[in-house]
Amino acid sequence: MLKGTDLRVAKFLYQEEQYTCEEIGKRLNVTTSVVAHSLKRNGVALREQGKPRITKKQITQMKKLSKAGHGHERIAHKLGISRSSVYKFLREQ
Repeated sequence: MLKGTDLRVAKFLYQEEQYTCEEIGKRLNVTTSVVAHSLKRNGVALREQGKPRITKKQITQMKKLSKAGHGHERIAHKLGISRSSVYKFLREQ
């Protein structure tokens, strides 16, 4: 079970940075199930598995790269996301 600082870090990474439980577990050196259980037990609603996610940092970078004239394919490659996700997100903005 995560407590104290580790729990606060896990909540921040999950809710604000859109990390997965697996990514948080690797960072905190605990199992994915420990992260998921700790978050649920502390009132955090877990996201559905398999849904695509784009972090706030990626969104900021995506906007900057697009304004600088980079194409969707180059942006996607730099950010490690699909070209269709870049296209869809920028079209919605």
